[in-house]
Amino acid sequence: WSSKPETDFTVENAQYTDQTLLLWRLPVQTHLVDAGQTLPPDIFEWGVADSSASVSFESTGLVMQPGDHVLSLRPWMDTRLTRTDTASISLDMQLAASDIIDANTRAAVDIFDWQKNGFVQIADSIETLSTATELNGPYISAGGDIRLRVRVRDEQVTLSRIAPSVTIR
Repeated sequence: WSSKPETDFTVENAQYTDQTLLLWRLPVQTHLVDAGQTLPPDIFEWGVADSSASVSFESTGLVMQPGDHVLSLRPWMDTRLTRTDTASISLDMQLAASDIIDANTRAAVDIFDWQKNGFVQIADSIETLSTATELNGPYISAGGDIRLRVRVRDEQVTLSRIAPSVTIR
């Protein structure tokens, strides 16, 4: 903690003091992920990178209205992968229609291919994502970023869980 002396600024019948909070930031060395190593789900943080419709965080999860929604998953610490083309991704997503009435909701999921520089479809409907999906290919960047696009077509859907696990082969 640190405090500075009074400023030269004065107002009648008032006294002002500046205070400054200093934080000591310790640098963390870049984690180099090599063959045979796994990045567990707990290392990834995620958020909405882009959306063509409204999204909201509710108690049930991330509610997405009809439109295209790009989710970004990235390690919370500085990470570098030695190989990205041999990555095996286990993606556990729980994505469902928000209401029982909306059981016929169509929502497809795409993953970003970092070599082709474009999205590739991994599920054509939300029903196909009820269990973990295994993906092999260049779907993770050298920095550990994974991009998913959820294409919601009819009614809103809710993402209640997303947990990627990446193993370098």
